[in-house]
Amino acid sequence: DQTGVIDMAIHPSGSILYTARDVAMSVIDPIAHAFVEEIDVQGGATFVTVHPAGTFLYAVSIPTSDVAVVDATTREVVARVPVDPIPWAMDIHPDGTLLYVGSFQTKALSVIDTEANTRIATIPVIPDGHPGIVEAIHVHPDGTLVYVADAVETIFVVDTTSLETVATVPRSEERRVGKECRSRWSPYP
Repeated sequence: DQTGVIDMAIHPSGSILYTARDVAMSVIDPIAHAFVEEIDVQGGATFVTVHPAGTFLYAVSIPTSDVAVVDATTREVVARVPVDPIPWAMDIHPDGTLLYVGSFQTKALSVIDTEANTRIATIPVIPDGHPGIVEAIHVHPDGTLVYVADAVETIFVVDTTSLETVATVPRSEERRVGKECRSRWSPYP
């Protein structure tokens, strides 16, 4: 079973590119433009990110609803951290202490302590009844906020200290503009 690349992350040194595919992670040499090896993360990899120090890789696995923690030197799985069902998207705090993983099913963020490799909190982000799902996550460079974009119309802003949603930003204007662009430049209505 071979699938296309779903996500990518580059080592902080710039010397290694990691790709996530449903079946495994691949290691690519971006300088030589060459495949190096495949990392079996036992359950596949949908999203991948690299610790800011370059010491560990984190791969989200949908079938096992967990995050595989991979030693970047040995390229072996050293821990598995359970998260909410259908993990979808993740980002790491700039200091590398916390990993935020979104759930497609529960619309929440699992917060992982990367030192202990344990889930320390679950933050409800997208309210019940809201049609959106977690689509993308990004931690602000100063580490104080996490932005969670849903697939419908809103960006939710989470405070990393209180672990609560502190603001929402509707994207309705963005969607309206996108639709106008599609109808003008695309053969699709």
